[in-house]
Amino acid sequence: MSFVDVLFSAKGRMRRRDYWIYSLSVTAAFFIAGYAVHAFIGTDDFISEITSAGTMSPTPFHYFMFVVQTLGQWPAICIMAKRWHDRNKSGWLALITTTVLLVLDYAPRVLWNLGLPVPVDGWFANMCSLFDTAIVIWIFVECGCLDGTKGPNKYGPSPKGIGVAEDVF
Repeated sequence: MSFVDVLFSAKGRMRRRDYWIYSLSVTAAFFIAGYAVHAFIGTDDFISEITSAGTMSPTPFHYFMFVVQTLGQWPAICIMAKRWHDRNKSGWLALITTTVLLVLDYAPRVLWNLGLPVPVDGWFANMCSLFDTAIVIWIFVECGCLDGTKGPNKYGPSPKGIGVAEDVF
């Protein structure tokens, strides 16, 4: 499977080792890109700016990172979809869980910035964080810890080569 297929196609299956390698690589690339962009349009303190996004007026950096996070999720979704396929589950779970995580992450901030009476550190934000954490733990266990289906399944052959008939001659 080519690098482009891994990042931009949701077809096929992926073993855990490859899932971790690609997921961590994409995460590192986004962090480095975010830090580089921050150097040009952010404020003085990168860490405080990304951790306090909902407690202050949004800066151009916040808007840019929202767009980058939203559009840049495609490689992460494709990688996760392949892992769900290896677990013999629908790859749509990758899109659904990513969308729910984005909504849970941004809902308190967006509502607060719109002037609605939803404090960023109140019960609503705490519930969003609780559900967010539960979903992340579920994805971590399913995609990152549990073994895939042994042999072929409806999403393709085993990425480990299990269940493939060998030609002797």
